[in-house]
Amino acid sequence: MKFKYAATLEFNGPPPETLRGEVEAGSPGTACNKAVKALIKAYPHRKWSSLVVVLLERLDVPEVAESDDSVDGPTDQEPDK
Repeated sequence: MKFKYAATLEFNGPPPETLRGEVEAGSPGTACNKAVKALIKAYPHRKWSSLVVVLLERLDVPEVAESDDSVDGPTDQEPDK
């Protein structure tokens, strides 16, 4: 699977540093791990106070075409009486 991510290091004084990129991983957890490693490598020797990783998008999912059916909800239920 391929993921697009944004990872941010936050500090007590200076403004946050954000890195955006793409990683290939077998699971979302592994993608987060790779994103953190890339972030730490991009900003070495920084004393950060918090870290945020967001998986923005899974890139290898085929797009689903919208259907012409206008179903507003489940169709296997009986109507209210």
